[in-house]
Amino acid sequence: GLEVIRRAAPLNKGGGLCEHIQVPGTGLFELQEHQTVGVLPTYSTDLNFLYWVLQEKKWFLTSMDKWNEVSEGAYWSYQTYTTAELKCGGLEDFIPTKGGHVCPMVTFPSLGVHELNTQRTLNNIPTFDRLDGTSIAYFAGD
Repeated sequence: GLEVIRRAAPLNKGGGLCEHIQVPGTGLFELQEHQTVGVLPTYSTDLNFLYWVLQEKKWFLTSMDKWNEVSEGAYWSYQTYTTAELKCGGLEDFIPTKGGHVCPMVTFPSLGVHELNTQRTLNNIPTFDRLDGTSIAYFAGD
């Protein structure tokens, strides 16, 4: 299983499996080595998961409510991706960091200053609260 996924998944600079994969316009997915479809590990957020379909040579993205059907062999997806469309990377590739740490305050053009809120995430990416409490902001990737 891991050998197949190594050929299908984006790899990190050391040639190993990425711990996190960026899915365009969707968010940051975390490797789930023990949450498998067939014998292949998956990537997931709280709401969605990504799994490799060997026959299609594509990654299928679907919601977690389809987990039982997919893990039993059914195919469900609302979007598919080739490996080339996915990018290996972590939070530091999504949100501003300094010295290896997420910046606690960020200024969004025309939205003002926002403070990091690690208690609220959107697809595994922390959100930022406007200081006056009137809005939240987040980074969605490409």
